[in-house]
Amino acid sequence: MIEDFPTILEIPKKLFRIDGNCGPVSAWAALQYFKKRVSQNRIISACHYTEKHGVFTIWLAVALHEFGLAVRFLSDPDRNPKDIEKIGYRVAQKYGIKVEPAIQPNELLKTIDRETIAIVFYNTDLDQGHFSPLIGTRNGKLVLPYSEKGMMSKVEFVKRSSASDILRQCVLVSRKSATP
Repeated sequence: MIEDFPTILEIPKKLFRIDGNCGPVSAWAALQYFKKRVSQNRIISACHYTEKHGVFTIWLAVALHEFGLAVRFLSDPDRNPKDIEKIGYRVAQKYGIKVEPAIQPNELLKTIDRETIAIVFYNTDLDQGHFSPLIGTRNGKLVLPYSEKGMMSKVEFVKRSSASDILRQCVLVSRKSATP
């Protein structure tokens, strides 16, 4: 699985160059991994990207659902959602995407395999929220290919994903199963 995942060098230039690109880039990576072809402009639009806020996790879930992938949205309670997030929660509800409670990294890792990846949200060294796919473990560390070092210890991830002003949020993404 890790070997099949799009590398940072494969990110399209338009997505790579936008400020706060981590949300659209993570959506693009999930789409690439599951062999869904979607234009960069459609990804940016569907994720409701703005220069001011970047992307909110709920909009990643909605966008990936709209592009034909199965999603689960896991989050701590959001006590103060922005207006754009409130709209995203309503759209998600319309699509049947429920807000499930956040889970610890060990539980999250049990859900990840060749058929399911996670897009996680955490704090960076610059004290900014950041998205990266979480695609497994290597040598006891979490593999976060679009993070600063590409890997992170579980202890560091727990600290960063529980930082103040950061909600423990992720989107579990998989291929939709064919219905009979």
